Amino acid sequence: MIQLAIFHLSMTIAKRENGKRSLIAMASYRSGEKLYSELYEKTNLYNHRTVKPEAFILKPDYVPNEFLDRQTLWNKMELAEKSPNAQLCREVNVALPIELNNSDQRMLIEDFVKDNFVNEGMIADVAIHRDDENNPHAHIMLTMREVDSEG
Repeated sequence: MIQLAIFHLSMTIAKRENGKRSLIAMASYRSGEKLYSELYEKTNLYNHRTVKPEAFILKPDYVPNEFLDRQTLWNKMELAEKSPNAQLCREVNVALPIELNNSDQRMLIEDFVKDNFVNEGMIADVAIHRDDENNPHAHIMLTMREVDSEG
């Protein structure tokens, strides 16, 4: 039986929705990390998965290294937005080919993210989910605000 990769890519804008959406909660859910929200003064931890996500952050070279810390990154982005209906981040969800091993899947998504987002000045928080071996996919959270060399 021949299996072919199925293409899936969707993109949305995460909005605050009258103070009800948290970037920290989103990042915690996708990465499986325990993260503290300075805005909501709340710790978020979603560790219900049997397979821990493979999560990493990619950034332009000129962006300070402090933005490689997920909690720092999303707290700074969340606190920068003042409007109750602010657009907080872009989120991309993309399927990964099951024909590739984990290393090749990561290399593929890293190249895609660098070429399409990081090279355009965005910071990307990537979480690869492999809970279902027939549905490996990546969640990519992208910054909306520009970060310069000063942070």
